Amino acid sequence: MATRQIKTKIASEFPKIIAQQDQEAYLIQTSQELAQVVDWDDKERFPELNLQSILARGYWEDLTVPHPTLEELLKVKLVKS
Repeated sequence: MATRQIKTKIASEFPKIIAQQDQEAYLIQTSQELAQVVDWDDKERFPELNLQSILARGYWEDLTVPHPTLEELLKVKLVKS
């Protein structure tokens, strides 16, 4: 039974906003290894990619206030790959 509680706790850590590029793009971590970029200006949410790959290809900053909520970012239309 303890194992089930741990899995539930780990699963509930995601999704979460972890970084931003100015106030134009936000990075949502969706699992331990995956993330999505949301272009807030163009209102586009891109498919999940490897988190480390995304971080390596852009200058990401810590979140600053104000920023959109997670719920607002997840409502942005997903771009088809």
